[in-house]
Amino acid sequence: MATTLVGQTISATFRQITHVDGGLASSESAILDGDGTEAAVKLGTDNINVTTHNGSNKGLKLQNTLVTASAVDINQLKNNQVGGSSATDITSNNGTSSLTNKTIDGGTY
Repeated sequence: MATTLVGQTISATFRQITHVDGGLASSESAILDGDGTEAAVKLGTDNINVTTHNGSNKGLKLQNTLVTASAVDINQLKNNQVGGSSATDITSNNGTSSLTNKTIDGGTY
């Protein structure tokens, strides 16, 4: 496979050419290779959608590490502070901490 398209014929390199049918628009469309094989990413002028993300073995990676949280998990952190005083904030611990106005669930403590 060529690493550049310079001096190459279309018939030898068309699979390397990626495209979005109809071009980019505000709604996401699949990115395709020259054969029409869809990538795991849909792209629009407003959003990027990783369609195969399952939080287990496919999807969004940041610096080669798979993000295992779902979008719902990540969005639960919105407007919460680490060490804040609100009931929904995230408790921090520097040795001994009191848990005032916090709800603990989902485990044995």
